[in-house]
Amino acid sequence: MTDYDDFNNISPVRDVTAIEDRRERNPLMTEAGFRNFLRIKQHPNAPVWNFETGDRIEASDLPVHAAFAESLTEKRNPFSSSPPPDILEWVRVMRGKVFAFQERVPEGFDIERNWTAIPPVTRTDLAARLHTLVPQDADLSRLITYDTSGTTGHAVAVPTHPRVLGKVLNMMGYVMGRYDIPLDVGPEMTACINVGAQAMSVVFPNIMTVWREAGFAKVNLHPEGWRLPDDPHRFFEEMAPPIITGDPVGFAEMLRMGIDHRPKFFFTTALSLSAGLKKRLENQYGCPVVDWYAVSETGPIGYVCRENNGFHLLPHDIYVEILDPHDQPLPPGEIGDIAVTGGRNPYLPLLRYRTGDRGSLDTAPCPCGEPTPRIRLTDGRKPVLFQSYIGAPVNPIDVGRLLRGVAFVQYRMVQREDRSCDLTLRPIFKDQAVDRIAIESKLKLLFGEGIEIRIHVDPTLGDDMPGGKIAVYENEADYPDLR
Repeated sequence: MTDYDDFNNISPVRDVTAIEDRRERNPLMTEAGFRNFLRIKQHPNAPVWNFETGDRIEASDLPVHAAFAESLTEKRNPFSSSPPPDILEWVRVMRGKVFAFQERVPEGFDIERNWTAIPPVTRTDLAARLHTLVPQDADLSRLITYDTSGTTGHAVAVPTHPRVLGKVLNMMGYVMGRYDIPLDVGPEMTACINVGAQAMSVVFPNIMTVWREAGFAKVNLHPEGWRLPDDPHRFFEEMAPPIITGDPVGFAEMLRMGIDHRPKFFFTTALSLSAGLKKRLENQYGCPVVDWYAVSETGPIGYVCRENNGFHLLPHDIYVEILDPHDQPLPPGEIGDIAVTGGRNPYLPLLRYRTGDRGSLDTAPCPCGEPTPRIRLTDGRKPVLFQSYIGAPVNPIDVGRLLRGVAFVQYRMVQREDRSCDLTLRPIFKDQAVDRIAIESKLKLLFGEGIEIRIHVDPTLGDDMPGGKIAVYENEADYPDLR
C-alpha cells in the first residue's frame, strides 16, 4: 500500500468498513486519501453527487506511470516522414493480436516499406466493428467503458483501461511545466475540478493515486445540480483547486456566474476555445488557459504552445500523419485528415486512424523551444449553444448524450433562427429502422414541447466532405457568450 511520510501523524480512520469498501474503487487508498475523499464528498456546499467511480489504480501501475512521465520529458520526437522504429515494432506486435490489423496488414506484408498502402481504421470501424480492434489476448478484468460526447458526430462507447487516465494526469503535469507552473499535489488538497454546464451529467468526487491521492471533483453548474444558489461559489472557494478542466461552455458559465476562485491553470477540451473567451478567462482568473487537442479514442494528441503557434504533439507513443483522400501522407504544410497510429489504450490499438479532424503539420522550429511538430487545425470543433423554447441555453453535449442509445455512424444537429431543429442521422446499417418518435420525445425533454424537431435519415451524410468531416452542431442565431 502507498504510504506518505508527511501524514504519519494523522489520526486513524475509525470506520474500517467504509475505507475497505472504497478501496474497491481506489485500491491503493490510504487513510489520508480516504479523509480527503470524505472532505470533498461530505462538504456542506458540495453538489448533489449522482455517480460513484474510482481511479482503479493498482500497485503494478505506479512504475508504469513513473516511466511514462519520465519518457514525456526525454522523448520529445521531432518530425519524421515515416513511422519511427518503435511504432513499426508496435504494429508488428499488434498484428498478431488484432483482427483489424490482420485485415490491413496481410502475412508477409513489409510494414516499413509499404506503410502508405495500409488502409486506415475509421470511425465506422469503431461504431460497427469495435470487436475487431480489441486484442484477442486482452485481459478484460480491468475494462472500463467511456461514452464519448459525440462532438465530432459519432458518439461511441470506447473501451479503456485505468492506466489511460493516469497517463493523462502525467501529460497535464508535463504541459504545466512547459508553462513554468509546478504541479504540487498531495492528499490534503483538491487538485482539479472538472466543470460542465449541462442539463444532465454525472457528478462525482474521486481521489487520484497518480497525484499522491489529491482530490478531484466533476461538477455541473446547472442550477438543479446544487442545493442552494450560493453553493457553487462556496464549493470552489473551499476546494481551491489549482487546476480547472472542462469545455468552453462550462467556462463561459463560470464567468457568467462570477465564480472568483483563482486557479493556476485551465485546461479546455472537446470544443475549440475562441480567442475572445480565452482572453476573458485569462483577464478574470489571471492564469494560463490552455486548449489541447484530444479525441476520446486516442486521448490527448497536442497542446497549444506558449507562443499560440499551433498544437505541439504531446505524447511520444503515437505517430501522426496528415492524409489525402487516397490515404497517402501529405508533406508538412498541406491540409488533410489527421490520422493517428499507436496510443496507450491496451483495449483500443489504432492503425492510421482517421480522427475526423483536418489540419496540417508545421515542422519549423518553434520559438517556445518545444521540438515536437505542431498541428494546425483548420476546422476545429466550434463551440455552439442551442436554446430551449423559453430561451435557456442547451449544451450540445446533452444532445449527444441523449442520442447514445441510437445506432448511427454520424449525425448533424442544426437549430434554425425560429429555434426549430433539424437532426440528420447516418445509420450504421443499410435499411436500418430509426424510431423518430422516441428520438423526438427525448430531444423535447431538452428543448421543450414548443420546439419543432424534424428528424432526417441520410445514409450518405458526410460523403461529400473531405474525410467525411462535417460541422456537427450549428445554431443559425449567434450566441455571444462563447465568442
